[in-house]
Amino acid sequence: MRAEAFNEIKETLEKITNAGSYVLFFQFGELNADIMTRNGLLPIKRKDFKTLVSKGIAVGEELNWYIINSYHIDKNGAKLTAKSTFESRYHKKTKKCICFFIKGYLNKLANSTDDKKNYLCTETKCTAKGDDFCVFEIKKAGK
Repeated sequence: MRAEAFNEIKETLEKITNAGSYVLFFQFGELNADIMTRNGLLPIKRKDFKTLVSKGIAVGEELNWYIINSYHIDKNGAKLTAKSTFESRYHKKTKKCICFFIKGYLNKLANSTDDKKNYLCTETKCTAKGDDFCVFEIKKAGK
């Protein structure tokens, strides 16, 4: 689906359901990560957080979901800085971070490892808000 079409659907759902649409797009992102793992696009062996998340980030860029500026992954989590995402690229200016699909996708990746750690992905900056980059941080829950 073209990013423009996705965002038209997203904006329509936002008008109809308000905050409910955010949950839908977050879950849609998680579902995509799950399907990619099951279909072999992402590593099946999920023991290594760093390998899974770095491959997942690369796949997202290959699909033109975002344009990576930088990313860092270590044993405590990860940080992805994107020049833009397909969600923010065509979205009207807003006061809040709006990249729920990407956040759900990264959240599912982080929590797909076999280490049984609970990770949480948050978006701390967003180009739709006027920030220079969209920034996603994955941290162990409670940290």
